[in-house]
Amino acid sequence: MVRFFGTIAFVLLLAVVAANSCGAPAAAAQPVQPDGGLHVTEIRAWCAPGVGVGGTVEFVNDGPMPVTQDVKLYLTYHVPGDGTWYPTGDQVVVHVQLGPGESKTVHYEMSSTPQTGANSYRVENDFDTTKSESWKGCTPNAVALSGFGAAAEPTLGAGEALLLLVLAVAVVMVIRALLRGAFPRIE
Repeated sequence: MVRFFGTIAFVLLLAVVAANSCGAPAAAAQPVQPDGGLHVTEIRAWCAPGVGVGGTVEFVNDGPMPVTQDVKLYLTYHVPGDGTWYPTGDQVVVHVQLGPGESKTVHYEMSSTPQTGANSYRVENDFDTTKSESWKGCTPNAVALSGFGAAAEPTLGAGEALLLLVLAVAVVMVIRALLRGAFPRIE
């Protein structure tokens, strides 16, 4: 019986430690660096019927501090015989907030204004030089790629992952206690 209550006390202690590590109060939050460690690793774009252009942006924070950043995505076009990509004026701003070592996929949608003489389009960003692959443009009858509009998979922060680990250990410990007969039988 003493072993049973000792196990329960240990599990509760682990849960309290994990819960306290999931997030600090606002007053004790770490300072946010403007862009240190944040990278755009990939921009994907496709035609989105009725919207214009949609896609996803992959962000990663490989710095030692949390990062909060607004990143502007904008549509550009190319005219044959000219080496310059020109902005169409279509843009959207995505908000990114990542802890150290975290990555995130952000979904976006923006309008797409056809440009006279353009032979290809791509999505760029104002944060770094990462760009999407180019495509010939969107027509009114364009078909969306499968998965368009699906929400990005959420990522777990370090605190949430620790809490899940502690809860899994607690469940295993309770099951072991049950199997060993640590709980009193009610008859």
